Amino acid sequence: MGGLSGQDQRGPETVDNLELQYYEAQLELYDAKFEILKNEELLLVAQIDTLRRQIKELKEEVVYYDVCEDPEELQSLSQTAAPLDPTHSPVNHLGRRLQQLEAKRGNICARRAYLRNKKDQCVEANEQKHRAAQHSSTHFTQHHGVALKREKRREEEER
Repeated sequence: MGGLSGQDQRGPETVDNLELQYYEAQLELYDAKFEILKNEELLLVAQIDTLRRQIKELKEEVVYYDVCEDPEELQSLSQTAAPLDPTHSPVNHLGRRLQQLEAKRGNICARRAYLRNKKDQCVEANEQKHRAAQHSSTHFTQHHGVALKREKRREEEER
């Protein structure tokens, strides 16, 4: 029977140690996920900046034409340039790509906020568990203090 009570006392300690290891591993996992999201966002920001620079360069691009003395030739040049569909221009294509990247960045920000909330909940649950254990310990000590003192005296007298 004595061996069984020793196992009963070690069982809660083992569970507490495993819960602590689980909690620490969970926090490390959240930190790793935060780092991944941070790096993904940095990559997207670099891509967004590149696209913005390309769009700016395309908009600022100046096209020089040779001098045209014949009005018919000038008209034919303007007609050949007109068939280009503005929805398929490089600026519009880059603009759509920019919107896609900004949407991805918004998604990353949302995932980071979700992870932050989950981490905060995990930390709060662990702190609450520690507060409850501390309260239980102090409550036990307060209510059983007299009995514990008597038991200590008996042990000292037996020695």
